[in-house]
Amino acid sequence: EARRPLVQLASHYSVIALMNPGRKPDIKAHIQYERNIADLAYGITAYQSMVSDVLILGENGYVNNVAGRNMLRWDYPFTKQPWFKAAVDDNPGKGFKTLGLHKQDYLSSYNVFSYNQYTFSVALPVKGYNGQTIGAAIANLDLDRFNSLFELSSYQDNEDIFMIDDDRTIIVNKRSDSIGEKLDFPGINILAKRPSGSLISTIGGKEQLVTYHPTSTPSIRIVSTIPMSEIRKQSDQLRGYLAGIMYLC
Repeated sequence: EARRPLVQLASHYSVIALMNPGRKPDIKAHIQYERNIADLAYGITAYQSMVSDVLILGENGYVNNVAGRNMLRWDYPFTKQPWFKAAVDDNPGKGFKTLGLHKQDYLSSYNVFSYNQYTFSVALPVKGYNGQTIGAAIANLDLDRFNSLFELSSYQDNEDIFMIDDDRTIIVNKRSDSIGEKLDFPGINILAKRPSGSLISTIGGKEQLVTYHPTSTPSIRIVSTIPMSEIRKQSDQLRGYLAGIMYLC
C-alpha cells in the first residue's frame, strides 16, 4: 500500500519539475505544478489507510507533503537528516528503500498526535531528466494502525506480536514504550540464520513459543510470542473434544 503513492509522486512530471536543479519554472508554471501535486495528494490521502503521511523532498530544498505542507516546520533541515540522505543515496539496483524508524520531529508541536512520535518510512527516489537522483517521495507508515491490526489478529490476549527490522529494533508493538528498543530473548540470534521458523524460549520467566516470518519488505519481520501454557491448554481442550467424539462413536 505504501508503494503505490510513492510511484505516483516520484514519477509525476510536476514533482520532477519542481525538484529540477537545473531549471526553475516561472511563477505560472510553479503554481500549476503545485496544483497538480495537490490533486494527486488528495487521492492518496482519501484511499490510503496505512500511510499517515508522504513527504516530497528535493535536494534543491523543495519541501511538501500530501497535506499541502500542513503542520510541517518551515525551518526544519530536511536535507541534513540521515533518513533523507539514505533515501537519495545513489545505490545501484535500489528502488524502494526502507529508511527505518525515526521520530517525526519535523512536525509542528501543534500536531499533538504525531509530533516527535516514531514512524517507519519507505522511500522511492525521484529521478531527474538525466537519470540522476534529485529527491525522494517518503511514505510514513501509521504504526498505531499496524498495532491495531496486530491486536485483532492476536491469539487471545496472551500473544505478543512485534514488527522488527534487521537490527531487531521494535517498530510496532502493543506496548508503545517498547518502540525503538531492541527485541532480545535467549535464542534470538537464530533469526539472522533463517528467514522463518520457530523456537521455544524463556521470556519474562515464562516458557514461550516464538514464531517468526518475513514480510514483503526484505528488512522487516514479524515475531510473535505466546506462552506454552496457552498452547498446552488449547491442546488439552482439543484432546477432550476428540475423546468425547470417540466415546459417542
